[in-house]
Amino acid sequence: MDYCNTVLAGAPRTVTDKLERVLNAAARVITGTRKFDRGLVQILHDQLHWLDVPDRVLFKLAVTVHQRPNGRAPPYLSEHCIPVSSADTRRHLRSANRHLDTIGALLVHRAH
Repeated sequence: MDYCNTVLAGAPRTVTDKLERVLNAAARVITGTRKFDRGLVQILHDQLHWLDVPDRVLFKLAVTVHQRPNGRAPPYLSEHCIPVSSADTRRHLRSANRHLDTIGALLVHRAH
């Protein structure tokens, strides 16, 4: 489920809903609950510690971007991640001094 899920960043809800149904089915198998039993969402979050698909994608993307300054991110991501302060057109922005990386249209905060 988590393999290459950063590709789903910004995916429409129709796509993530299908994956959500797969996760729910897996959770029902693991917990022995039936399809229409109540409390499946609570079991997913509280007992299995699983996030919803859009939250999983965002978390995985954030972890990957956080690993970039330490040299542990995949090369394909490092090539597309540049600090805001090094972009000529953005050097004058307040965000240039806040240790932010820019990835295409995404702006992601990184710890320093």
